[in-house]
Amino acid sequence: MSLHESSTFTCNVSQPNPPDHIPVENRGVHTYIGFFEAGKYPEALELNRKELKRCLDDGKVAPETIHVRLDEALILAFMDEVDEAVGCIGRTYNDCVRAHDENHKFALRTMVQYARILNCAQRYAEAEVWSEKACRLYEKNFGRTNPLTLSAIFQRAMILDMLTSPGAAEAAEQLYEQASAGREAALGPEHHDTIESMHHQADCLLRHNRLDVAKDVYEKVLSACRTSEENAKERYGAPNRQKVREVEEDAKAKSKNIGSPHKGY
Repeated sequence: MSLHESSTFTCNVSQPNPPDHIPVENRGVHTYIGFFEAGKYPEALELNRKELKRCLDDGKVAPETIHVRLDEALILAFMDEVDEAVGCIGRTYNDCVRAHDENHKFALRTMVQYARILNCAQRYAEAEVWSEKACRLYEKNFGRTNPLTLSAIFQRAMILDMLTSPGAAEAAEQLYEQASAGREAALGPEHHDTIESMHHQADCLLRHNRLDVAKDVYEKVLSACRTSEENAKERYGAPNRQKVREVEEDAKAKSKNIGSPHKGY
């Protein structure tokens, strides 16, 4: 799985321990992803670009090269090289459209990544344009309940959540709910993507002072986290298990504080 296929995109994430057991000379996607997850972004970028050169030298056009180029843009964004990241993703999108068309899966993935990076750059209005287009085309080509469509919907909810324009907050709530319900039906309530959607949904409701509804969703998150932890070892990797634990602690604290006179929300 490439970095850009991860549904979470935030520049402030806790990272697992560095992958010191992986020799630097062992180039490849899994190696640079390990360095990225450890917060070693310069090392990740160096290995990513070696992998990109190897893909190009081997004549690999898709999907390997596109995946690696999308990852390059994401690593650059985490290094605060946002302008370079935006340029990288723009070139990748144009290449995808020229080679295929805007409905092709590579172009759709690039649209979602474009929106995510613009969002990280706080260019929220532009991000929303790309995100809306990606959602519309994913639904057209894959259907409303497809996990890829639901991931695009979730990303759009996060972007709308950052906007202050009229109606953005309500639209974000609705999209979070749609993503959570869709992922629960498609993936199961204990899947880490479902948990992530519900967690963001609850946070959104809490910020908008819809406390009773937020508390209910937090309780649902906690129940799903407990089930997920029981099944995680066999079904998910260590980083996802760590993320579930972090979500559980956050949801537990916020659910407990709802209704407190000193809750601070």
